[in-house]
Amino acid sequence: MFFVRDDDKINPFKDVIMSEPINIRDFYNHDTRITLLESSISTINDTMLRFEKRFDRIDERFDRIDEKFDKVDERFDKVDEKFDKINEKIDSKFTWLLTFIIAGFTGMLGIMAHGFHWII
Repeated sequence: MFFVRDDDKINPFKDVIMSEPINIRDFYNHDTRITLLESSISTINDTMLRFEKRFDRIDERFDRIDEKFDKVDERFDKVDEKFDKINEKIDSKFTWLLTFIIAGFTGMLGIMAHGFHWII
């Protein structure tokens, strides 16, 4: 069973229980069908305009959020620069530390070699 439910006031078969679907061509003339189509198109157009307005508002929100993220990105860039400077300092100090460790090891090896009479 099919219920014919149409919010148009033109439809004479509103809330009628039918055993078969209604063929609209059997009951309406061309002018009425064109009027129904124009009404449907108008409704679809209004709906599309509402969607467009909503999406415009959503786009504006995303633009504002994007601006906030840009500010946060600038702050992260500054922090990255500071970390790069710290890494450069650590790298230079590590080079000196490695040099002193190798020199100390070499010196200790020389002292041990002299103590064990490996060298004179």
